[in-house]
Amino acid sequence: MAESGCLRDGKFNNLECNQFIQLGSSIDRHTDFLHGTGDSIEDATGATISQANGAAGEAAADFASGAAYSLVANAISTYAGDASAIALVALPPAIKNTFCILQFTGDMDEANALRIETYKATDTYAHQHIGIIHTDNGGSDAAITHHGVMTGGTKKVPLSTELIYTPAATATNFLWTNSEIHFYCKRNNRWIVKVYSVAEGTGATGALTVA
Repeated sequence: MAESGCLRDGKFNNLECNQFIQLGSSIDRHTDFLHGTGDSIEDATGATISQANGAAGEAAADFASGAAYSLVANAISTYAGDASAIALVALPPAIKNTFCILQFTGDMDEANALRIETYKATDTYAHQHIGIIHTDNGGSDAAITHHGVMTGGTKKVPLSTELIYTPAATATNFLWTNSEIHFYCKRNNRWIVKVYSVAEGTGATGALTVA
């Protein structure tokens, strides 16, 4: 007896099964972004980006996918920078349903910026207020959540291609070790963002800006 869907006459219809699997993966990634988790991408191999990699990114003339300073799509990448020099990390191409996480593993306590740039500066950050979610450790909500930033442009024509974090040369920055920034592409060429703060000390210092 024939069955509809993936199973027909005891045989799998691979095309339909693949479509269901891809849809399920997309739903899982979107759900993870909404809830601040990374379960759907935790088994993927992300990039391990050092301060030196970030400095190379800052000096680069292009932002090719797969470079040592680029985040991996649908994976959790880490950044071990200490803000000893200006650095740049690049996002992968903003393709619908792509989800990636940047986790900080270094202690950024010098006053040099980390620039998080869209792929080749052609994708944009969707027009949004990027708020700060206070998750753990020191500081207070009042001291930390005011660090959010509004991206440039309008809903129809977003303009920002860089998210810039500049710590202070002190031990009170709101993005410390284990802080995370989550990026999700709901629409091709546009990223939406959530920032999860693990503060050092009061978390009163550090600044997010856009360009």
